[in-house]
Amino acid sequence: MNESRAVMCSWRPLLIVVMRVLVIGGGVNGMTAGIRLLEEGHEVRVWATHFSPHTTSDVAGALWWPFHAEPKESIEHWSRVSFERYVQLAADDSTGVVMRRGVLGSATDSEQTWGSFVPGALRATSGEMPIGCIGAWVFTVPMMEMDRYMPWLTARFDRLGGHREQHHVFRLDETDGLADVIVNCSGLGSRELCHDEDLHAARGRVVIVENNGVEEFIGNDGGLPPATHIFPRRSDIVLGGTYQEDSTEVPSEDDEIADIVGRCALMDTRIATLPVRGTRVGNRPSRSAVRLELDRISQRQPIIHNYGHGGGGVTLSWGCAEDVVELVRDLV
Repeated sequence: MNESRAVMCSWRPLLIVVMRVLVIGGGVNGMTAGIRLLEEGHEVRVWATHFSPHTTSDVAGALWWPFHAEPKESIEHWSRVSFERYVQLAADDSTGVVMRRGVLGSATDSEQTWGSFVPGALRATSGEMPIGCIGAWVFTVPMMEMDRYMPWLTARFDRLGGHREQHHVFRLDETDGLADVIVNCSGLGSRELCHDEDLHAARGRVVIVENNGVEEFIGNDGGLPPATHIFPRRSDIVLGGTYQEDSTEVPSEDDEIADIVGRCALMDTRIATLPVRGTRVGNRPSRSAVRLELDRISQRQPIIHNYGHGGGGVTLSWGCAEDVVELVRDLV
């Protein structure tokens, strides 16, 4: 009898529960979470004030670089998951993800734990060390060309059957009864939505210049101000940048551009003569730690918060989306 029951149980069909999910936010984390939830078979809508190309994510230099985000243990996990997904995406030219070699410099010589799972990562020699840095890694990592990657994300979401609607959410209770679970990826919008005073804007500017043969990236988080970098893309170079947290003193655009180009020229003299094509400004949603958790503030529906990624939004997006999927599975 017991054997018979075991056989009968082994043929029992699996119960698949489809959740109705409403994602708030159309940046890289909102769209990535939406894609992963669609891949799991759920029904997904995204509400956003802006979609690409009008999001903060579109401005990002977007090298895979765990930068200015906490907590470290979670950052390492999310970065690793994202790295693996980006490597897969780089095999498809249409995604806008490319594998690029370069060097990242630091103000300390301490081990970068995330460097341990990047294939072929090496300590930089003295000749490869960015100006003023104490330690550095040389490796090949994913770079997301956001003018191509964000449209690809959007198209992927649409092809999977997701629905997008331009809608600004003023209060979380606006969503009551509209879905089985809410996923809040509203970035800086969460300061008002969640009354989160820990969340603040970290203003950043990048400069776009012509590419005259520069192929390797340089990131300098040591001898020069944070976010100083040279990120070559196929048709141009993204020069960075600035990282101003709650700053009320903003330089003029011309002065800021000259400062960024000048700092980058210290790392590669070719930069000084490259024509400037344009500049972009965005506000990173920074927080003392990324908030990714289930919050049952309503009896009608749970809310999963996923915001506060600071300068690591693109780097962490697939890893954070995976945790969102796990939280939805727990609810099921």
